[in-house]
Amino acid sequence: MSVDGPFGDFVPPQGDARPMALLAGDTGIAPIRSIVLHMLATGDKRKITVLYEPDQRHILYAGDFDPLARDGAIIHESGKIETLIARNRKSLENSVKMAAGFDGFLARVQSALRANGIDTSGLIVETFGPEP
Repeated sequence: MSVDGPFGDFVPPQGDARPMALLAGDTGIAPIRSIVLHMLATGDKRKITVLYEPDQRHILYAGDFDPLARDGAIIHESGKIETLIARNRKSLENSVKMAAGFDGFLARVQSALRANGIDTSGLIVETFGPEP
């Protein structure tokens, strides 16, 4: 068995004070969770919005995200990613955008961003490859 990585490429950019928009599909919420918890633990002052399209059978980490949203530490919404992007279009325009998930999800994120007039050139992605 050989192991490769992690390499640490999927991290929030330093020195960029813009709000963070973190988009996750299914298990893509795992790296997003780590980013959110790290930002909060280190006192990062950027506003955090998490848009999550869960596998409806397995809504992951609700026990972490729901209390943070209730307390106002983050904005957290779940549902179909195209709907979430359209609903949050204004806040996404001026945010650092990071997305994690399988290739199909990431393609839908890019398409939905473009459909809402949002530039995708700065989108930071973490792909899990094709859907299993």
